[in-house]
Amino acid sequence: MEVNSIAKRQLGISKSFANVIFDYKLILSQEINSQISFWRISETIFIWKKTIELEKSLTITVNDIITGLTFYVSAKQYI
Repeated sequence: MEVNSIAKRQLGISKSFANVIFDYKLILSQEINSQISFWRISETIFIWKKTIELEKSLTITVNDIITGLTFYVSAKQYI
């Protein structure tokens, strides 16, 4: 029973990372259209790949959550 609730909680966190991916895809498309900095596009791709790894493993640490929230907040600045 407890293992099941942990899995559900991790899935919820995982879904919130999917929202981060969606926000960063919007940023990525804006950046390509306006030809802004290459480093931001690289950063976006890195975070996207990292999030996919998290989605597959469902192994999420406190650090991953903080990183995800940080990028989520920074993504919101550009939308």
